[in-house]
Amino acid sequence: MSHFLYIWGQPGSGKSTLVRALTAGSLALPSRSAGVDYLDYGNGVLELGKDREDYRGTDALGMSVITKAIPFVASEAESDFLAEGDRLAVSAFFSTVKETHVLELVYLNTPDEIAAQRRAARGSNQNESWVRGRMTKARNLANEWDPIILDGDLPVSVLVQDLREQSYVAARFTP
Repeated sequence: MSHFLYIWGQPGSGKSTLVRALTAGSLALPSRSAGVDYLDYGNGVLELGKDREDYRGTDALGMSVITKAIPFVASEAESDFLAEGDRLAVSAFFSTVKETHVLELVYLNTPDEIAAQRRAARGSNQNESWVRGRMTKARNLANEWDPIILDGDLPVSVLVQDLREQSYVAARFTP
C-alpha cells in the first residue's frame, strides 16, 4: 500500500521550511489534475499544493479543495504523497486517506514565541485571533491523531534527518 505523509503545525511552525529542506535537490514538475494542484517529483511521490515564494503546500490551494483532493488521492492509490499546511489538516481528510494509503502524520510542535518571531520576520499580517484559532486547531488535531511529534525549534537539518528516519515517504528523498 502507498503512503501519505502530512505535516501540520501552527502558522510559523516551520512546515514549509521543513518540506523545502526535505525535497531540496529534487526536481518537481508542477501539475494539475481534477482541479488539484500538485508537484510531481518523478520518484513516485506527489506533493499536494503549490510551491510559492512566501508559503507552499495545501495553504496555497482554494478553500474548497478537500472535495477535489479526496477523490484525486484515491485515484492515485499507487502514488506516495507529501503534503503540509492547514487547509487539508482535518480529520475528515485523514480518515478518507487512510482507506487507500498508509497515513504518516507529523505535528511540528513549535513554541508559540518562536512561531510568532518567525511570522513577524516574514512580515505576516495574519489576524491574531485567526492565528490563535489555527494554533488550537493544530493542537487539537495532534491530540486526536497521535502523530509523530517533531520539535519545531530544532535546526531544520536535524528535523529533516528525524523525519527521514521515521517516515517512508520522507526517506524517498535522498540528501
